[in-house]
Amino acid sequence: MAGFLLKDINNTTHYLCRYILKPGLKKSAITCTVNTSDITNYKNNSSISVDQKKLINKYFLNNKKIPNKLIYDNIISDEGGRFYHCEIRNMAILLDNNGKDKFLKTYFWVSQNQMINMIKKKNIDIEGRLLFGCLNINKII
Repeated sequence: MAGFLLKDINNTTHYLCRYILKPGLKKSAITCTVNTSDITNYKNNSSISVDQKKLINKYFLNNKKIPNKLIYDNIISDEGGRFYHCEIRNMAILLDNNGKDKFLKTYFWVSQNQMINMIKKKNIDIEGRLLFGCLNINKII
């Protein structure tokens, strides 16, 4: 599962991102707000921080309880070679602009144009690029 929290700031879409260092990579990358390889057992996954677990639970699994808008929810196959039978649930939640949502300093807002520039520089990981592309496909066709 991979998910972005989005917010409209000054009439521009912003994506809540965070830095990660994946095993085998020499440098960090920017990724989605949340991602996990096993959404059914995410609460027991020791490699996911407590903050990630709270965000998944609050915004992505219980999103009917809060006044935010689910704008994308789709399962995409990542099959081929070593990814046999791999599926990723991609989600995007648009936060309302009431300003009450607080996030740790390890999270930061990235504007639409900043995302495009960071994708060009290969600073966004595959999950972030794929979900960003899904959310913006209507702007590229």
